[in-house]
Amino acid sequence: SPTQLKVLDGRQFSILSAIAQRIAPELPGLPGAAALNVAVAVDALMDRMHPADVAELLQALMLIENPVAGLLFDGRPRAFTASSAEVQDATLQGWRTSRLKVRRKAYKAVRGLCAAAYWGNPAVHSAMGYPGPPNPKTLYQSLHPTPPPRPAETGTPDTPDADSPDA
Repeated sequence: SPTQLKVLDGRQFSILSAIAQRIAPELPGLPGAAALNVAVAVDALMDRMHPADVAELLQALMLIENPVAGLLFDGRPRAFTASSAEVQDATLQGWRTSRLKVRRKAYKAVRGLCAAAYWGNPAVHSAMGYPGPPNPKTLYQSLHPTPPPRPAETGTPDTPDADSPDA
């Protein structure tokens, strides 16, 4: 696991990496989660989350990985990371469609973090031809252009117009 991790330990990182790769696999013209270090980006997002939410996510990762839980819930007798891509996909689908709200909620949270880290990556923007989100400063300037400069003062005293009543 990368040394720059802030929240995840090595095992949690490997579980999250496997999940991220199933959520955002490499496709023609698009890099996969592994190539973009999505799990590292999710770790950085988790570092800014409330500790109680982080604890729940870490528990969910360990439960997804656990072969006993996998056997009970999904008929999967192996750890998630030791399973084939097809079994991993079926496992995640089981979490997504579970009758248990806690499993659906955990899937939604993990998937949401992985999706945010993936689709927010500039390499994905480039691959899709998307220029990326606007720069707040340039966006503000385009919405609030500065008025044109006033004509320079000539230094001559004001003279009334010929049409003015003061003339």
